[in-house]
Amino acid sequence: MLFFIRSKVVHVDCFTCRNTVYQNSSIQYSSHFFPEWWKKLDKSINLNDGLVNVDYPTMKSCQGFLDYFGNSLTIPLWSDLAVRVGPINSNKLSWKFSDATTDCVIHPTFQRGEEYLPDKNYVHLKILSPWLLKCKDDINFSFQGAFWNFKEPESVIIPPGILNFKYQSDTNINTFFTREKQNKNIFFKFGQPLVQIRPYSERRLKIKTHLIDEKEFSNMHLPRISFGKTYKIFKNVSSSKCPMGF
Repeated sequence: MLFFIRSKVVHVDCFTCRNTVYQNSSIQYSSHFFPEWWKKLDKSINLNDGLVNVDYPTMKSCQGFLDYFGNSLTIPLWSDLAVRVGPINSNKLSWKFSDATTDCVIHPTFQRGEEYLPDKNYVHLKILSPWLLKCKDDINFSFQGAFWNFKEPESVIIPPGILNFKYQSDTNINTFFTREKQNKNIFFKFGQPLVQIRPYSERRLKIKTHLIDEKEFSNMHLPRISFGKTYKIFKNVSSSKCPMGF
């Protein structure tokens, strides 16, 4: 009889082929990215109305907030990013990274339909991340914007989603920006936390970062085996293999 002992931790390996990213803006546990405004808070504020004298807790001791930053990893921005969004009803959008290397792509509107975040009021931009993640366990991970780390959260929409790093490795970041009556410029500084990634598991997360060469990095991308539904096809093929490797 065979017995499988499940690890007490979820191992996630994080790969990049860019040395400057690896050395200066590495993926880390989210607990390294508690926002500065939160750090400055007192744990409680004394409120005395003459009848009741009580130390009222602040967000510094909010367990929901602490748990949000626990057992997750964060991808920080590895380069300054400047974005210019054209006015309502225009199709203008431009961006520039200080590293002169990172690029973005724009998904066509038909992929989400005309009704949701319509082009006249919003614009889509996908940031191509320099990080690929792998996990040997078949575990889903939540992928969501680092809301509490943005001083102006309304400046960018980072839609949430689910990823499984056993079957694919990309961590590209979809963003939406709102159009206004005039052109507007948005600037994100190097080191700005962008997304938090959390396993749907109570097991402790353990991450390890790796610097690899460009060829190995390229080979880790999901193979384009179909014109559509590549992820679903690849997952079905991979999950149908014998777990013992036969």
